[in-house]
Amino acid sequence: MLKIILASIWFIFSVFTSLKGQTLCDGSLPDSTSQIFVVVESMPIPSIPIKQMESQLNHTISLVKFNLNDGTRFFLSFIVNCKGEAFHYILLRNDNKELESVITEYFTSNINWTAGSIFRTKNGKRIELPKDVQLIYSFRIDDGVLNILEGDELKHKKKTNRNRKK
Repeated sequence: MLKIILASIWFIFSVFTSLKGQTLCDGSLPDSTSQIFVVVESMPIPSIPIKQMESQLNHTISLVKFNLNDGTRFFLSFIVNCKGEAFHYILLRNDNKELESVITEYFTSNINWTAGSIFRTKNGKRIELPKDVQLIYSFRIDDGVLNILEGDELKHKKKTNRNRKK
Protein backbone atom coordinates (compact mmCIF):
# COMPACT_ATOMS: atom_id res chain seq x y z
CA MET A 1 0.00 0.00 0.00
CA LEU A 2 2.84 2.39 0.84
CA LYS A 3 4.39 1.73 -2.58
CA ILE A 4 1.13 2.70 -4.31
CA ILE A 5 0.87 5.91 -2.28
CA LEU A 6 4.51 6.82 -2.97
CA ALA A 7 4.09 6.03 -6.67
CA SER A 8 0.95 8.19 -6.78
CA ILE A 9 2.70 11.10 -5.06
CA TRP A 10 5.67 10.80 -7.44
CA PHE A 11 3.32 10.74 -10.47
CA ILE A 12 1.37 13.80 -9.30
CA PHE A 13 4.60 15.66 -8.46
CA SER A 14 6.15 14.86 -11.86
CA VAL A 15 3.01 15.97 -13.72
CA PHE A 16 2.79 19.28 -11.87
CA THR A 17 6.49 20.06 -12.12
CA SER A 18 6.45 19.38 -15.85
CA LEU A 19 3.50 21.75 -16.25
CA LYS A 20 5.12 24.58 -14.28
CA GLY A 21 5.32 27.64 -16.50
CA GLN A 22 3.52 25.96 -19.35
CA THR A 23 0.62 28.37 -19.59
CA LEU A 24 -0.19 31.67 -21.21
CA CYS A 25 -0.88 34.85 -19.23
CA ASP A 26 -4.54 33.94 -18.86
CA GLY A 27 -3.66 30.49 -17.45
CA SER A 28 -4.71 28.59 -20.59
CA LEU A 29 -2.71 26.34 -22.86
CA PRO A 30 -1.94 27.61 -26.40
CA ASP A 31 -4.63 26.82 -28.97
CA SER A 32 -6.22 28.39 -32.04
CA THR A 33 -8.23 30.86 -29.92
CA SER A 34 -5.27 32.12 -27.82
CA GLN A 35 -4.16 35.73 -28.06
CA ILE A 36 -0.45 35.32 -28.77
CA PHE A 37 1.46 38.25 -30.23
CA VAL A 38 4.20 37.92 -32.85
CA VAL A 39 5.27 41.58 -32.63
CA VAL A 40 5.18 43.79 -29.55
CA GLU A 41 6.82 47.12 -28.75
CA SER A 42 9.38 45.47 -26.50
CA MET A 43 10.18 41.97 -27.78
CA PRO A 44 11.27 39.19 -25.37
CA ILE A 45 14.99 39.37 -24.62
CA PRO A 46 17.16 36.27 -24.04
CA SER A 47 19.60 36.22 -21.13
CA ILE A 48 22.55 35.54 -23.44
CA PRO A 49 23.48 37.07 -26.81
CA ILE A 50 22.69 35.19 -30.01
CA LYS A 51 26.39 34.81 -30.90
CA GLN A 52 26.96 33.06 -27.57
CA MET A 53 23.96 30.78 -28.25
CA GLU A 54 25.50 29.88 -31.62
CA SER A 55 28.86 29.08 -30.05
CA GLN A 56 27.32 26.92 -27.33
CA LEU A 57 25.04 25.10 -29.79
CA ASN A 58 27.97 24.39 -32.11
CA HIS A 59 29.76 22.74 -29.17
CA THR A 60 26.61 20.79 -28.26
CA ILE A 61 25.34 19.58 -31.65
CA SER A 62 27.16 17.24 -34.00
CA LEU A 63 26.15 18.39 -37.49
CA VAL A 64 27.34 15.07 -38.97
CA LYS A 65 25.29 13.02 -36.48
CA PHE A 66 22.12 14.87 -37.47
CA ASN A 67 23.00 14.93 -41.19
CA LEU A 68 23.01 18.74 -41.26
CA ASN A 69 24.81 19.81 -44.41
CA ASP A 70 25.71 23.29 -45.67
CA GLY A 71 22.62 25.16 -46.77
CA THR A 72 20.31 23.21 -44.42
CA ARG A 73 17.79 25.57 -42.88
CA PHE A 74 15.28 24.96 -40.09
CA PHE A 75 13.29 26.98 -37.57
CA LEU A 76 12.50 26.80 -33.85
CA SER A 77 9.12 28.17 -32.81
CA PHE A 78 8.27 28.76 -29.15
CA ILE A 79 6.26 31.00 -26.85
CA VAL A 80 7.56 33.36 -24.17
CA ASN A 81 4.68 34.14 -21.81
CA CYS A 82 4.08 37.32 -19.80
CA LYS A 83 6.25 35.97 -16.97
CA GLY A 84 9.24 35.34 -19.24
CA GLU A 85 8.71 31.57 -19.24
CA ALA A 86 9.49 29.89 -22.56
CA PHE A 87 7.65 26.74 -23.65
CA HIS A 88 5.82 25.01 -26.52
CA TYR A 89 9.02 24.43 -28.52
CA ILE A 90 8.51 23.06 -32.05
CA LEU A 91 11.24 22.45 -34.62
CA LEU A 92 10.00 23.32 -38.12
CA ARG A 93 11.34 22.03 -41.47
CA ASN A 94 13.24 19.22 -39.78
CA ASP A 95 11.59 15.99 -38.67
CA ASN A 96 14.47 14.77 -36.51
CA LYS A 97 12.99 14.42 -33.00
CA GLU A 98 16.44 13.87 -31.46
CA LEU A 99 17.69 17.19 -32.89
CA GLU A 100 14.50 18.88 -31.64
CA SER A 101 15.14 17.40 -28.20
CA VAL A 102 18.78 18.60 -28.09
CA ILE A 103 17.90 22.14 -29.19
CA THR A 104 14.88 22.33 -26.87
CA GLU A 105 16.98 21.08 -23.95
CA TYR A 106 19.61 23.72 -24.71
CA PHE A 107 17.05 26.55 -24.81
CA THR A 108 15.19 25.43 -21.67
CA SER A 109 18.37 24.83 -19.65
CA ASN A 110 20.52 27.78 -20.68
CA ILE A 111 18.30 30.73 -21.54
CA ASN A 112 16.06 32.87 -19.37
CA TRP A 113 13.78 35.44 -20.93
CA THR A 114 12.54 38.92 -20.19
CA ALA A 115 8.89 39.01 -21.24
CA GLY A 116 7.72 41.03 -24.23
CA SER A 117 5.45 44.01 -23.61
CA ILE A 118 3.22 46.63 -25.11
CA PHE A 119 2.89 50.10 -23.61
CA ARG A 120 -0.24 52.12 -22.94
CA THR A 121 -0.96 55.48 -21.35
CA LYS A 122 -3.35 55.52 -18.43
CA ASN A 123 -4.09 58.68 -16.42
CA GLY A 124 -1.14 60.39 -18.08
CA LYS A 125 1.31 57.65 -17.09
CA ARG A 126 2.95 55.16 -19.41
CA ILE A 127 2.37 51.60 -18.25
CA GLU A 128 3.96 48.38 -19.45
CA LEU A 129 1.70 45.40 -20.20
CA PRO A 130 3.60 42.09 -20.52
CA LYS A 131 2.19 39.83 -23.27
CA ASP A 132 2.51 36.28 -24.58
CA VAL A 133 4.77 36.34 -27.65
CA GLN A 134 5.59 33.66 -30.20
CA LEU A 135 9.19 33.71 -31.39
CA ILE A 136 10.70 31.90 -34.34
CA TYR A 137 14.46 31.47 -34.58
CA SER A 138 15.87 30.68 -38.00
CA PHE A 139 18.92 28.40 -38.24
CA ARG A 140 21.18 27.78 -41.25
CA ILE A 141 24.29 25.66 -41.70
CA ASP A 142 27.12 27.53 -43.46
CA ASP A 143 30.66 26.13 -43.85
CA GLY A 144 29.94 23.42 -41.27
CA VAL A 145 28.74 25.91 -38.63
CA LEU A 146 25.26 26.33 -37.18
CA ASN A 147 24.14 29.97 -37.46
CA ILE A 148 21.14 31.72 -35.94
CA LEU A 149 19.95 34.21 -38.54
CA GLU A 150 18.82 37.68 -37.61
CA GLY A 151 18.15 41.00 -39.32
CA ASP A 152 19.36 41.19 -42.92
CA GLU A 153 20.50 37.55 -42.83
CA LEU A 154 16.83 36.53 -42.84
CA LYS A 155 16.13 38.22 -46.15
CA HIS A 156 16.37 36.15 -49.30
CA LYS A 157 18.87 38.11 -51.33
CA LYS A 158 18.54 37.84 -55.08
CA LYS A 159 21.68 37.64 -57.12
CA THR A 160 21.92 40.53 -59.49
CA ASN A 161 24.16 41.39 -62.39
CA ARG A 162 24.76 44.90 -61.02
CA ASN A 163 27.95 43.96 -59.21
CA ARG A 164 29.52 42.10 -62.12
CA LYS A 165 32.44 43.71 -63.90
CA LYS A 166 31.90 44.40 -67.56
